[in-house]
Amino acid sequence: MPMLEQDFKSKYAPTWAIKGNPREAIAFHELKALFGLSDSDIVLTGKGALSDQYIDDPLESPPDFYVPKLDRFFEVTGSDRTMAYSARRIMADRSITPQLPPIPHIFIRRGKVDAFREQGIARKVLFVHVAEAEGDIRFIPLSELFKRAELVEGYEVGGYDQYYALPWVPAKKPYQLREAYA
Repeated sequence: MPMLEQDFKSKYAPTWAIKGNPREAIAFHELKALFGLSDSDIVLTGKGALSDQYIDDPLESPPDFYVPKLDRFFEVTGSDRTMAYSARRIMADRSITPQLPPIPHIFIRRGKVDAFREQGIARKVLFVHVAEAEGDIRFIPLSELFKRAELVEGYEVGGYDQYYALPWVPAKKPYQLREAYA
């Protein structure tokens, strides 16, 4: 039976200050370095962005950052798992991910994607996937999800949402983002 939304949020509340904020800080600094931006060039738009504040309505929040010089929003996501773990997890529960090849994937909640579409900003959103276990940062234009990702049910253990599963490899590395938007 799917976990209720409040239970899902409660599950992650104790680790939010430890895991959420550092990923945002890494993404913030990566954007500055990639595009030669100052702190003031990046507008904090998401509720609780760069804070250890736990947000109880994350789907209603706009993306974490907006960069006016690029006219792009950035939503930070990530994983503390390795690429190998991702591939093993896909193989372990084929009832959830039967259509996915047994390769590493990045998972993005459909609820976030839907919220950005409803806000009318989907074409300007890039997800910043920070995978600290891999020392890896990937930039994923939201539009890529519709081209390359598969929609899967309840990938998160006990989750209540659908997820877009995107193969890890095709996501853009930082230098590719700079080339595309500079």
